[in-house]
Amino acid sequence: MLQRLRTPLDRIVLTLGVLALPFPVFASDPPKLLGATPELAYQNCMTLTTKKPEEAWELASGWLQTGGGFPARHCAALALMSLKHYDEAGKRLQELGQEMAKESPELIAAVLGQAGRAWLLANEANLAYSVQSRALQLTPNDPELLVDRAESLAMAKRLPEAIDDLTKALTLDPRKADALVLRASAHRQLEQYDAAKQDVDRALAIDTNHADGLLERGILRARAGDQDNARADWMRVLKLSPDGPTGDAARKNIENMDVKVEGKPAAPSAAAPATSAAPASTAPAARPK
Repeated sequence: MLQRLRTPLDRIVLTLGVLALPFPVFASDPPKLLGATPELAYQNCMTLTTKKPEEAWELASGWLQTGGGFPARHCAALALMSLKHYDEAGKRLQELGQEMAKESPELIAAVLGQAGRAWLLANEANLAYSVQSRALQLTPNDPELLVDRAESLAMAKRLPEAIDDLTKALTLDPRKADALVLRASAHRQLEQYDAAKQDVDRALAIDTNHADGLLERGILRARAGDQDNARADWMRVLKLSPDGPTGDAARKNIENMDVKVEGKPAAPSAAAPATSAAPASTAPAARPK
């Protein structure tokens, strides 16, 4: 199953403006390097999670020790996520969401959704599905959450259920190209090739440079015997997204195109799941509460 796992914080960054204001702030003395007020400290810390995650981790950890509350915990968890400590980030975000019972359903769902992304990146499909389902109980018409849960279902090989979630997401937002590509991949794995082709064609009509869509269309074309156009799609993927699982899969498919296995071309590859491994040097020394 193709996975939308290119950047752990890709969607989270978009939610910062929403999350920054409603969070209750308990810290009276945030680190001076973060800002003069707790609100500004939170916003600056969140910015550091993508730009300088090690610094964000250190500052958020210190803030926690002075009573930083939910904002400091949230920043620390997202710093860990950026540092690829996905298991620990998932635990922290899940705990945070569970302890925010008095907050708005939208805010709780957003944090639980982030926990789901972390568990997905850790290749923990069942844990991701659990927190995503809880988030969808709070905000059932969130197309992003539905697509996220579909990824978890697909990782668990529950493809018909993944298609159901993707279909609902597309009912809410018919122009979600990523949902169309994911549904095309699920249809292909179920050998529903006509449906897969329709979905990937719709996705590429919306976004002609959708790298995952081009990878998927190339797979479908190769399986149909159209090797030349499959190669063309995968070459475009390498121009658009040379690094990461999508580019790696396209490169492998091109390399394998002429390889024969028992007289047949090697089967094309989809994007591989992201790894949960993290550099040892970035591991936190402790787990502050």
